[in-house]
Parts: sequence; C-alpha cells; structure tokens
Amino acid sequence: MLSVYNTTTGKFIHSSGGKWKLKGDTVTEIVEFDSDYADQVGTEVSFRIAVTDTTLQMIDHDVTATRIDSGVPGALQGAWLMSGRVRDGKTQLRDTTGPGKTMKILCFLF
Repeated sequence: MLSVYNTTTGKFIHSSGGKWKLKGDTVTEIVEFDSDYADQVGTEVSFRIAVTDTTLQMIDHDVTATRIDSGVPGALQGAWLMSGRVRDGKTQLRDTTGPGKTMKILCFLF
C-alpha cells in the first residue's frame, strides 16, 4: 500500500495498493485499489526501482523515499486487529470473525 499526504496540512493526496512482487530491479503489482485510477483495479503494473541502504527510488516516476528508521521493532510491534474506528467522537466497531487482510504501508511525505 502506498499513501501520500501533505506533511504540512495533512491533506490526502493519493492511495493505492495491491500484491507486489520484486524481480531484479522491477516491481510488479496487481492493483487492488487506486484513489486516482479506479480503472486500473485488477490490472498488472510494473515499474523499476533502485534501492540503497537509505533510499528507495522509483526510477521513471521521479519519486524517492528516504529510510526514517533502522527497521528494529518498536513499541507498536506485534499482531494487531483493527476492530473499529472513532468517527465524530463515536466508536464504530466492525465484525472481526471473518477473514481480514494485512497491508504493509509505504508512506511518502511531501
């Protein structure tokens, strides 16, 4: 999953995600959702990346992410179950007995 927000205003810019596979320097994704291009859902897209110890660059998209931590587990390490949310001060719970999906989040800050 990729989410992009403006770091100053918190304004949402873009979100997309799906199943990713890396082969050499090419990432191939089967798109499951895309906030800008709904017609891409279910399609396969590929792009080249360059990875160093501190950066991940999407070569043809002029996007570079910089590592902000060492990858060592922190206070939020562990299994989490998202069982609800708070909206307008009211807690809304969801049924957690069915199957769920865990997504890793890659966040670019602009």
